[in-house]
Amino acid sequence: GDHSSSRRRPEGGSEVDSTVSTEMRKAIEASRDNYAQMADMDEQAQLAEALEASRHAAYAEDMSGIDAAAQARQEDDEAMARAIEASYRDSCGSDAAYRDQLARAAEQSLLPGGGSSGAAAATGSSGGRRPSAATGTTAALRPPSAGNNSSGSGAGLGALPRRSVGGASQG
Repeated sequence: GDHSSSRRRPEGGSEVDSTVSTEMRKAIEASRDNYAQMADMDEQAQLAEALEASRHAAYAEDMSGIDAAAQARQEDDEAMARAIEASYRDSCGSDAAYRDQLARAAEQSLLPGGGSSGAAAATGSSGGRRPSAATGTTAALRPPSAGNNSSGSGAGLGALPRRSVGGASQG
């Protein structure tokens, strides 16, 4: 007995066996191709999911960066607004003090015997800076005889109070 083949081939069976084996090979190849195609599609689906997740992560990161930048800009704007407001309050306070001193100097210069010695005594030393031109407020406080003389030596008007660069009056 031949153990390698337990079945006997009928006569003319080689064509049938050849056709069956060809069909079997084609079926196995088709199955292998189908399996490879399904594996490719699974791999593409996994890659698409990974790309989508990466894109969402990048978008979230971009948005958090944009949010952080917007928050920082808002904080900077608020800090700038507080600084401007503080500067305005300081400026208004020193401007009011300057206008008060200017009004007192103008009143003293109009008093009999006030002259320049009374105003000079009220305003102190000559250090600091004085405005270069009369503003609406200072022009209204000056007596008509003083005109727009920025030197402060107009007739009947003594030395005017002087302002420092920081806005505080000196005197």
